[in-house]
Amino acid sequence: MGKNALKCAGQSTPAFRIAALCALLSSSLHAAAQDWCAGKVTDSDSRVVASLSRPAVGQSYIDPAFGTRITRVTNASYGTAHRTLYNTVQPWNADESLLMLYHTGDSSAGHHLYDGKTYEYIRAMEFSAADIEGIYWDEYDASSLYFVQRRPIDDPLFGKLVKYNVQTRQRSLVADLDSVCGSQTDRRGKTAKGGNDIQGLGGNRIGLRCQNNDLNGNSSDISFHVNVHTGQISQAVVLDPAQPQGSNASGFRPDVAAAPLPSGQRVLVQDSVYDASMNFLYRLDSTLTPYRARDGHQYNVPKLEHQSIGRMPNGNDAVFSPRYDALENGCDADGDAGQGAIVAYDIQANRCQVMVGRSTGWDYPLKGVHLSSMSTQNPGWVTMTSIGYGNLHYLDNGQSAPPFFSELSLTHADPDKPSTCRLAHTRTQGKSASKGAGYRGAYFGEPHAVMSPSGSRILFNSDWHDSGSVDVYAVDLQSSPAASSAAEPQPAIQTARATQTPQAQTSQSAPDNATVEESSAVYRLQPLIRMGEQPARVYVNFIDSNQGRSDRITIARADSPDTQLLMWLYTNGTQKPGERGPDHGQLGFLQQYIGTGEFEVRLFTNGNFDVAVHRERFTIP
Repeated sequence: MGKNALKCAGQSTPAFRIAALCALLSSSLHAAAQDWCAGKVTDSDSRVVASLSRPAVGQSYIDPAFGTRITRVTNASYGTAHRTLYNTVQPWNADESLLMLYHTGDSSAGHHLYDGKTYEYIRAMEFSAADIEGIYWDEYDASSLYFVQRRPIDDPLFGKLVKYNVQTRQRSLVADLDSVCGSQTDRRGKTAKGGNDIQGLGGNRIGLRCQNNDLNGNSSDISFHVNVHTGQISQAVVLDPAQPQGSNASGFRPDVAAAPLPSGQRVLVQDSVYDASMNFLYRLDSTLTPYRARDGHQYNVPKLEHQSIGRMPNGNDAVFSPRYDALENGCDADGDAGQGAIVAYDIQANRCQVMVGRSTGWDYPLKGVHLSSMSTQNPGWVTMTSIGYGNLHYLDNGQSAPPFFSELSLTHADPDKPSTCRLAHTRTQGKSASKGAGYRGAYFGEPHAVMSPSGSRILFNSDWHDSGSVDVYAVDLQSSPAASSAAEPQPAIQTARATQTPQAQTSQSAPDNATVEESSAVYRLQPLIRMGEQPARVYVNFIDSNQGRSDRITIARADSPDTQLLMWLYTNGTQKPGERGPDHGQLGFLQQYIGTGEFEVRLFTNGNFDVAVHRERFTIP
């Protein structure tokens, strides 16, 4: 591609951010086309959990039932647990060179750093976070992570949201949370933290709550989100079962914080969607459950399962959740009223759809389901671990177990054609383990799987048949399955043919502060065509470090004036400007309204819709 086709440099943009943004988008086409289930087991047959000796640390084995290659990552001693942070928190840094795990059960308890590719141990971390699961890697800067500092109490950064550089070991202030939660001197050491059902970083934002309910003796708290790059703190929303919010008829439980969604434009508060300014938008199709507050009264609150924020395959914000009860509105006329192991909520479309459940040919969900959709380069891919509490005799009785029992699986949440593959038996008893007291509770033996940013690997935890310790295991999705048949041919995704647009073909000459060569901003556009979808779509992956509230992307006939267009969207995915645009993302356009032939996708910034700052030429055959 020519110099006009790609701008990945600038004087004022930090070098790490340029590299990370370019790497993110250059990999997005591969990620969009990658079928991680190709060649893997996709049937719904019952399978025996085969007897298998625990491998040595660093040793790989082939799962007898599913044929995937799995490596033991850690070497926890008896009575200890080495584990992922949580299924909704990414343990890998941006380029997967580093891996953050948690150790518990002995004097080394705390967070520990590993090599993200070889799994070699590096060192213990010297900080103490307010929540052991509340460690948030920056999505672009591979050296930076964030946490609310818990110790030491006499440190100036106590109770603050902190940025930590793993290379220099330096900490710096991101946001002083006292303005929201109150002075730390009045809070008896109680800091802000994530919710009990903690979620990872979403759109460069972290959701927190003050833990006021642990101080005021009642069941009321407040929640907010913080932009880790700017330190901006949002308005707070009340979490109180007795105080309905928005148009809801019920309140929220006080222990589950707000969860910013990946676009940065919306926020999930339990079962309700808010905008980035914390204005109520609508409630998801869900169910309620009784909650007894500290005042002795019982209130209806959202019934929350182990849900995960993420993206749909088209890039829309999404929430993925298991659902064990019929949803109030039936999940858009689902045949089983929305019950299932994976129920997908498309936030922009306000759409509910069961991906894995009885209505899609699978069984009613087993107990102990955890979902994760944290792979930034693989929107729409959801990992699921299902422990099967109440049926743990299948772990060692040699009988065929029901599908998903003690399994790790992977689902592509394509609304038109959802697909699921089964990857591994996790061989863990989780909270039912009899030898879990030594590592501070058998909860740490739950598998809590999470996919890497690139999608090539998945980590899960296992106590390995109640062995008395918990270790981390890595599934390699790029290795050839040994026990499954060859993959059937996959439908091809046709990539738009991007060509350099000569300067002479541009109908206007852009001013100096808008040209690709001289701007200090980072811009990139990458069109791709999916004619096989119904209906066919043109997607545009983009980088726009300007992040203007009125930055927009248009599709126009090639060589037409910049003021002419066929379709357009703001970079926030709507035709209404927000507070601030995202710095990267994917937009979708219906091909039927574009036609065939030669086209350009164009980026306009800061409300100037006369001159594009960047363009890409492509062909729809």
